[in-house]
Amino acid sequence: MSNLIDIEYLFKTHYKRMFEIAYRIVKNQDNAEDIVQDVFIHIWNKREELNITSTIEGYLVKSTVNKSISYLEKNKKNIHIELNDLVEFETHSKNKSSNYDDEILKNLIEASLDNLPPKCKAIFVLSRFEKMKNKDIAAHLEVSIKTVENQMTIALSKLNSELKPKLLNYFPDLFLIFILFLNLI
Repeated sequence: MSNLIDIEYLFKTHYKRMFEIAYRIVKNQDNAEDIVQDVFIHIWNKREELNITSTIEGYLVKSTVNKSISYLEKNKKNIHIELNDLVEFETHSKNKSSNYDDEILKNLIEASLDNLPPKCKAIFVLSRFEKMKNKDIAAHLEVSIKTVENQMTIALSKLNSELKPKLLNYFPDLFLIFILFLNLI
C-alpha cells in the first residue's frame, strides 16, 4: 500500500460505505467527511509501518467506527439532545403537512440514538442500519460477540425507556411501529 494508486483505489472503492457509516454515527455530513478523510490521511501517513491483520474492508470499517466514536466522545457536551425539549418545540411549531409526524418521529429516534454512549451507538448502527451480524461486528471492532450482544441490549433498553413514553404520549398509534423498529430491523 505504499503508492498513490493504492490509496486512490481504496478511496474510490470504500469511501461511500465509510461515509455512510460515519454519517449514521455522527449525524453530520461535514464531520462524517472529515472522519473518513482522517482515516485515509492516517493510512497514507502510516503506509510504511501499517500492519493490517484483517481484510482491508474490515480495517477501514473499524477505523471509521473508531474515529466516529472518538468524535462523539470529544463532542459529547455539544451533541446531547433533550427529548422533552425536542418534542415541546416541534409540537408548538407544528404545521399541517402530512409528513410532519414522520419528521417528528424520525427526530425523536435520532435524538435517542444520539443519547446512547458512543460505542453503543456505533454497534447499534452497524447492526440495525448496516445489517451486520453480531459476529461480523465483533470481528470488525475486535471485541467479543458477547460485548456486541451486551451493547445491543443496552442500546435497545435505553431506546425503549427513552422513546416509549414519548411515543405513547404523542404517537399512540405508532407505538407498534416503534416496537418493530427496535426488534425487527
